[in-house]
Amino acid sequence: MHVTVRGKRWELVFEKIKESKDHVGYCESPKQKNKKIVIHSSLSEQETLRVVCHELMHAAHWDLDEEAIDTASADIARVLWKLGYRRQE
Repeated sequence: MHVTVRGKRWELVFEKIKESKDHVGYCESPKQKNKKIVIHSSLSEQETLRVVCHELMHAAHWDLDEEAIDTASADIARVLWKLGYRRQE
């Protein structure tokens, strides 16, 4: 699926990536051609929501530091989860 964030287009993909505690997704630079946002495919539903929010925040605000992105995306994901948002195929 393709997503547009702040006027730039990324391919959003869910695939198996080498998982580590700190690496369950990534967002390629908004300056890159054919850029991707990649989310590890075997996360729990709630963790997937958090990581998608995190990587979309990177896409929207490439200039923010990791701590700001991490805090804001976790808060947003928690509120969306409480509101009942779930992934649909």
